[in-house]
Amino acid sequence: MILGKDFNTRNEKIRQLLSPGSIPLTKHNLKIDENENDDFDVFEVPIDFLKYRIENTRTMFDQFIVEQEKGKDYFDDHESEIVQEAQHTLLQNVYKGGLYEKFEKGEKQAAPLIISKDGFVIAGNRRLAVYRDLFENDYQKYSHFKTIKIVIYPFPADHDETKQFESLQEVEEDVKVSFTWISVAMNFDDILDKYPENGYERIISQYKNSRYLTKKNPNPVKEEINMWIWAANKAKTALERGDITDPKEITDQEQVFKNWSEGKIKLVKQNVSAKSIDIYNHLNETIILSDPKIIGDRKYKIRNQVGGYLKRLIDKKTDELNLRKPDLTDLQREIKILDHFKNTGDEELLPQLKDIFKQFDDEKKHAKDSRALSKSLASIHSQLQTAFASAISDNTSWEGTKEQIQNIEKIFLQLKKWVNSKA
Repeated sequence: MILGKDFNTRNEKIRQLLSPGSIPLTKHNLKIDENENDDFDVFEVPIDFLKYRIENTRTMFDQFIVEQEKGKDYFDDHESEIVQEAQHTLLQNVYKGGLYEKFEKGEKQAAPLIISKDGFVIAGNRRLAVYRDLFENDYQKYSHFKTIKIVIYPFPADHDETKQFESLQEVEEDVKVSFTWISVAMNFDDILDKYPENGYERIISQYKNSRYLTKKNPNPVKEEINMWIWAANKAKTALERGDITDPKEITDQEQVFKNWSEGKIKLVKQNVSAKSIDIYNHLNETIILSDPKIIGDRKYKIRNQVGGYLKRLIDKKTDELNLRKPDLTDLQREIKILDHFKNTGDEELLPQLKDIFKQFDDEKKHAKDSRALSKSLASIHSQLQTAFASAISDNTSWEGTKEQIQNIEKIFLQLKKWVNSKA
């Protein structure tokens, strides 16, 4: 299979098609801006004429996965036959979901592909991959794909206008397969890297009507862009380290990584210390990457509770680890708490967090109930009676019992002192 002619051949052919004497097949109305359409000439070219556009937002994450094995510069030469073959394989993975089956049944090309002035496909890469595979498999049955209808967008593939046009594909309602969240976020990062002076403005211009940018004012929009980039970087890091082996775990967990990033930004705004945020990030990452069998479907509920209960969790661990010492600073305490979490296995840590957050939830609920104290004491009294009546036997293990009784006595004395002061 030939995946595109060389640059000079493409350039000469396109020059001829755009010359004044060239006769188009028809016209095609094309949206070139959010409020503007224009009519473009439609032409035909052989199926082996076009090159895939490698800087393709839709496959950006898939390319990143390949680069983990092949090297970060693997896709640099867009004219390379090897690179075009690799891109064809990636497009085979994303044209699933009915597109192949539709044309396999005999449907012919309706809308033209949109190509750049230098012969790269801007819009329609997936369809071209389908046409090529069908024609390769049975050239007689699919002879109608021997030539492909195209519209020539009057800018090179790497031009800003071309990138602006591609972004419109994400916000158009008739696009059947949307871009993955991480590919869009990686594109944000790429734009900021290439255009440090006005990268944010470029992103806003390209994606202002997409679901990725929902804010209106400039600063909140920039924050939103940074949120997506941070989430994508965390997901990429997990993949690079081997913590996540199936990329689908990343593409399918958009809301999880998004919530994590939003929570982190919220803590920064609240002036939470950097080390406390490190604790927040570590717990989030641990929960997200953990085996769901450990705590079942409560996994993501617990993750959502980390940010809201972070200060109370740190306070609780400060007491449990006996860190309220005058010679320790807050930073030193938080470092020790983070080390404690890092050195605690998932099988122990996650059930522990589940119990702690349940306790916090109960305390929050009881705080709204004027009879909460009386109800809690009645419940404790009942549990102690049960323990005394049925749990004590010749087989009872007394390990830790004395310490637990001392803890109960300590709390009871504090409570009794407080009640007496109110009575």
